[in-house]
Amino acid sequence: MTNFDINSAVKRGYSNLTKEEKQYVFGEYIRYQVRKQIADQNAALSSYFAQQTSNPYNRATVISEGFKFFNSNFVCDFTDSNINNLINFLTNAESSTDYLYDLSDAGFNSLLRNADSFRRQGALVCFSRRKNESLPNRLAYNELVAYANIQEQTISNIISGRFRNIYACITNATTLEKNAYKEKFGHSANYARVLPECSVYKQSVGKKTAMLWNSMIDHYTTKMEGMTGAEAINYLYKLTPQTNKHLEEVDKLIERTDSKSRAHLKTRCEVILDALNIKEGDQITFDAAANLADYDEIKSSSHREQEIDEARKEAVLDFWKGKKLDVEMKTSTGPEKSIK
Repeated sequence: MTNFDINSAVKRGYSNLTKEEKQYVFGEYIRYQVRKQIADQNAALSSYFAQQTSNPYNRATVISEGFKFFNSNFVCDFTDSNINNLINFLTNAESSTDYLYDLSDAGFNSLLRNADSFRRQGALVCFSRRKNESLPNRLAYNELVAYANIQEQTISNIISGRFRNIYACITNATTLEKNAYKEKFGHSANYARVLPECSVYKQSVGKKTAMLWNSMIDHYTTKMEGMTGAEAINYLYKLTPQTNKHLEEVDKLIERTDSKSRAHLKTRCEVILDALNIKEGDQITFDAAANLADYDEIKSSSHREQEIDEARKEAVLDFWKGKKLDVEMKTSTGPEKSIK
């Protein structure tokens, strides 16, 4: 979105932004979350790549080669003979001189825009050596999610010890995620295009951005407070970055909440039955002094499901509100005109 004024947006608050502004702010928020995941996973992969050599002087080279292999697998088709050598998509000048490095931002963006394939675009980005240029900083959201998923699956493959080497781990992870991508979107990820401009990821978010994102979290908290637990769960899934890791986090939250709720209800049921001197399976005859509401409460399936639903809603709200950023710890380095 062009000409987004964060100062005005912070003053108005998320609830008072236009629909287009809300979409932009939310889009930047979930993109940031995916990029943070990618940065964390990059650190883990760097460590695994470094373990491929015992010579400390070779580690930088080994790490670089590992990421080149990873990125090549991502941007190339499985049938491509150049899958492990992106440099073949560059001219001699682009690959052996400072030509790409010395281009203006406009010139480099134009070169990317006119590149004939996603493979060549990826090669230009990966070999440019330009400040902030990296494949994740050039990927649209859906492809960024796929990149994060491949990273996560690669790390899982490495930990499993089932593959002959780290490169087989990457190839398997890429195959799985690209198949999932095609099934979801109906076309191959290799037909993607990079972003027209580099979207810079920053580890620390500016104070105004943090304030605006917190306002956004408050806005959606209010919405979910008026929902049932089931509705709040569905809504939370929509607010969650669509990487496997983030979605699994929500899955586990609901699973833990349900298990805890049912255990609590079972304990309450046992206490009430004991107080009424009743055992499961007994034929029950109530006298005039019996409180039938107690028995109906613990035996009513609708009541039990209502309690579980309320527990889910409470868990969802606590989880979502926990996404707020600590504004007091944020420092602004200057006027923020955009969120990147």
